[in-house]
Amino acid sequence: MDMQQLKAVIDRELAAGFFPGCVVAWGRGEALQGICSRGLAQRASPAREMLDDSVFDVASLTKVVATATALGCAMESGKLSLDTQVVDVLGAPLEALPSALTLRHVVTHSSGFDNAKPAPGLRGDAALADWLSVPAAAPPGTQFVYACKNAVLGSLIVEATTGIPFAVYCQDRVFAPLGMIDTCFGPLEPSERMVSCGAKELGQISDEPACAIGRPIGNAGVFSTARDLSRFARMMLNGGELDGVRVLEPTTVRLLTSVQAPPGLPEFGVYWNMDQAPDPYHSRPGSCSSSTYGHGGYTGQSLWIDPSHGDFVVVLSNRLCAKGLQEAPDRYTFLTEANLARVRIGEAVFAEMRVQTG
Repeated sequence: MDMQQLKAVIDRELAAGFFPGCVVAWGRGEALQGICSRGLAQRASPAREMLDDSVFDVASLTKVVATATALGCAMESGKLSLDTQVVDVLGAPLEALPSALTLRHVVTHSSGFDNAKPAPGLRGDAALADWLSVPAAAPPGTQFVYACKNAVLGSLIVEATTGIPFAVYCQDRVFAPLGMIDTCFGPLEPSERMVSCGAKELGQISDEPACAIGRPIGNAGVFSTARDLSRFARMMLNGGELDGVRVLEPTTVRLLTSVQAPPGLPEFGVYWNMDQAPDPYHSRPGSCSSSTYGHGGYTGQSLWIDPSHGDFVVVLSNRLCAKGLQEAPDRYTFLTEANLARVRIGEAVFAEMRVQTG
């Protein structure tokens, strides 16, 4: 990788004001090939430079790194499948769950639930119960709506199936075995390595539902680093194993990362986005093969893994702290442009890796 060229690509996006700082990691097969950090982890006084090992609130990357993987581990026990009816696992008091709702609907965002959040002012179990009590807006399998509730249901299913708290299960079955030493559920104590990602206080979770519920849930709340996420990507590319430690069986990796959505709906695996339509929210690089899977995070992150080429790219930014966002007349347009900035960085990394390998 031409580091000067990559730094120039990143610096152009920083100069445009899309995010104060950025960390990019990339690799092929089982190898991490490089990490590049640029810009600021915190703009507010005292300003702090971004580090290769800066810790980010990775928001919706939680859905794939934690929730999808935990579900894969739980399915390997034989007690759960994508055709399992959710009500059979969770049961009462979740009367709002349609009897026809399966895990497959939940993980492909075809459950029929909309993306409404818990009622304002509620906290703890009351917030979670309120969120889960809202009935589906459409029959399962009939339409696609990206809804955080789907990933929350996934984490509750992990807990009900295993009898283990979700964060503990993720730590014991995924993060610790992989050597993801800086990955865990927040909130965390502030530190010099912590990146400002939009929360009111450093180390707090930016996602409002996760904050309101006050315990680890499947849609957001994980903190991690580019190096840790690279270890995760390398495990996925290597069929579920890294450094002699197996986290998932190869058949489970294929299940998680193959299209599971009903015909005619956007192509999702188990929370993994595999759809090839332009999608600025998830920041899919245009140079990816059709087998590529990935996801984005609202705070400014993306992870894309391309098994056809055997490579991956992690792009972590702090777009919610961008000066340009504070000055933008249209917040949505600015955030979309910041996502496209991550697309350009990812495309540059993929292009350079593939030139090197011919």
